[in-house]
Amino acid sequence: MKPYLNRNNKYERKAPTREAKKVYIFCEGDREVSYFNYFTGISSNIDIIPIGNEDGKSDPLKLKEQAGIFFQKNSLSADYRDEVWFVIDTDRWNENNKITQLKDFCTQKKTDKNSWEVSQSNPLF
Repeated sequence: MKPYLNRNNKYERKAPTREAKKVYIFCEGDREVSYFNYFTGISSNIDIIPIGNEDGKSDPLKLKEQAGIFFQKNSLSADYRDEVWFVIDTDRWNENNKITQLKDFCTQKKTDKNSWEVSQSNPLF
């Protein structure tokens, strides 16, 4: 019988460093914020920042507006290649091209230094 490798099962959560890449996640719902909060502080190299919708305005275009206001006060780091993500449901917002408008917005905002993306669930997921 071959001996198994011993693994160190101790995991220590570390606080993010100032040099950490930031990933801003604009979430449509509260469940998504709760989910992504789990990852906050796990890595010292990536700072996950989940941001919930304001006042129940979870429409993709409202999240886009919210991001615009948020980044008037906060800036993305080009040095650390910060990312912005929008997490949305397809089944609820697949009307009036709202998702397409959000994706187009992200394409326009994307640079070599910063990424703007949309994470879209499958219909009726």
